[in-house]
Amino acid sequence: MTSKLSPESSDQIIEEIFSITSAKAKELTPRSIETLRELVAENRLITAFDVDRLIGWAVVERLTKNVSELGMAYVKPEFRRAGVLHKMLDEVSRRPELLIIASYSNELIEYGIKNWGAKRVNLWQVALVSRGRFITKRLNATTRTTVNQHLSERKPLFVITDRRKRNG
Repeated sequence: MTSKLSPESSDQIIEEIFSITSAKAKELTPRSIETLRELVAENRLITAFDVDRLIGWAVVERLTKNVSELGMAYVKPEFRRAGVLHKMLDEVSRRPELLIIASYSNELIEYGIKNWGAKRVNLWQVALVSRGRFITKRLNATTRTTVNQHLSERKPLFVITDRRKRNG
């Protein structure tokens, strides 16, 4: 179900992800096509397919040498409740670095706590662990607008996990 994209086969998938995230900016923080290409090249874009149809994706964005952030985890509505997100998260869990999860979804936060031994933290702790990169990456105009919109409607939740201490 999940697979890694090769840079050669990724253009159509990147276009689809860009299109969906742009249309769903209230839910997701869109990434540019260039950023998505970089993520593919660095094996940081996890995708899920039903045969050859893209049904979900998750992004692992590097913040520092040893700290990354799980971002833009999304499963198309018709495929939710099929375990797709958990399968992508299992793939994410194999990465060696510390992982920050910042989400408006309590379900995702609880998954990190239960399955990865994540600890609830606040924004200040996230900023410290990421050496400020978590904050500065949200300062560009496009991201700032989307984040401000999200913050006006919901409160973000944060966990930090070290999958070397994973519970499962």
